Amino acid sequence: MMALLLILEKFVIGKFLQRARIVSHVYTMFMVLISFVLFNGAGLAGALADVAGLFGAGGIALVGPEALYYLRSFAWLFVVSIFCSTPLLKRWGDKLLEKKSRLTWLEPALIAVIMILVTAHLVDGSFNPFIYFWF
Repeated sequence: MMALLLILEKFVIGKFLQRARIVSHVYTMFMVLISFVLFNGAGLAGALADVAGLFGAGGIALVGPEALYYLRSFAWLFVVSIFCSTPLLKRWGDKLLEKKSRLTWLEPALIAVIMILVTAHLVDGSFNPFIYFWF
C-alpha cells in the first residue's frame, strides 16, 4: 500500500505538490498522521478503525478528558515548539553571533542545557515502548 502511495506521489501529484506549498504542507502532515496510525494498528481492521476515529467516526469526541489532560501537561512544550519553529529564534541567534567575540561560551552552554533537558524528558517518558519494538 505504501508503494502505491509513493508511486502516486511521484508520477501523479508530485509536480502539483512542488508548486502548491500550503497544499504540500497539509498533504505531508496528513500522510504523517496516517503513517503513525499504520504503525500503531493491530492489523488492517484496527488501522482503519483508528483512521476513522481520527476524523470523528465511531462516536469518539473531539475533545475529551484525556485530551485536556495532555494539553495541560504539555502546554509548555507546545509553546516552546511553536516559538522554535518561527524565524524569530534564528534572528535572535544571528544577532548574538554578531557579538561572537564576547559570547563564545554561550553556544556550548545552550547545547549542554538543551541536551540535559531532552535527556530528562526522555527519561521521564521512558515507560513508553519504542515504536519499532512491536515489529
